Amino acid sequence: MKNAVVIFIGSGFGGISRYYLSKFINKINLHDFPLGIISVNIIACFLSGFFASLFIRNGITAENHLMKLLLVVGFCGGFSTFSGFADQTIRLFQQGNQTYAVVDIFLSITICLFATFGGLAVSKLI
Repeated sequence: MKNAVVIFIGSGFGGISRYYLSKFINKINLHDFPLGIISVNIIACFLSGFFASLFIRNGITAENHLMKLLLVVGFCGGFSTFSGFADQTIRLFQQGNQTYAVVDIFLSITICLFATFGGLAVSKLI
């Protein structure tokens, strides 16, 4: 039960953070390309790789297992949104923005993978 509560709390903070950061990025965006969702997904992937690497390197104890659930499963899981990416991409196709839709797919997959690897690499510097 403790694990579920920790994940619930992390997910709540992640979801709220995603909503406001995505909204802010879309508000200041000077282009038609929707940057909010892709930006939060990139940040979430970087943080997920960073935190996961730290926990693996330091060994999983009872205490940091809860922190891993809070930060990686909860916060990063709530912060990132694959469903938002899918919805955004479908809307781009429906609006006739095939180029933006394909760019969104390509960037979301490649940059998110590189961001995860980047998080892993940065954690090794600490």
